[in-house]
Amino acid sequence: MARAFRSGVDAKRKLNMPLKARRWPTVEPVLRTLKRRAERTRDAMTPLEEVPSLIRIEHDRWVFERIEASVLDAASHRLVLTESSGDRVLGVTLTLDTALDVAQKMAEIDDRVVLIQPM
Repeated sequence: MARAFRSGVDAKRKLNMPLKARRWPTVEPVLRTLKRRAERTRDAMTPLEEVPSLIRIEHDRWVFERIEASVLDAASHRLVLTESSGDRVLGVTLTLDTALDVAQKMAEIDDRVVLIQPM
């Protein structure tokens, strides 16, 4: 038995089976449909607003907080800090008074100017 495996199979006894070329259905119609659907969804969406996540430290552990959609809908002003590397969003506020308080504190403590943008 071992000799048979070492010697291989005799050429006269080998089976010759031609490989069938598989024909896959064209994916272009599917991709075209997905692209149209993605474009319709993008057009229906409002412009995306960059809102940094809220991270705090409690008992030597990082705590990531989630923002509810209702809070994002109620947000009225964005606080932007202009730096040499580009604009950086500090956060959003629900009222103009809060945005003005934060900008005033940043100006007093850090000597930085904060841009308040309406959303």
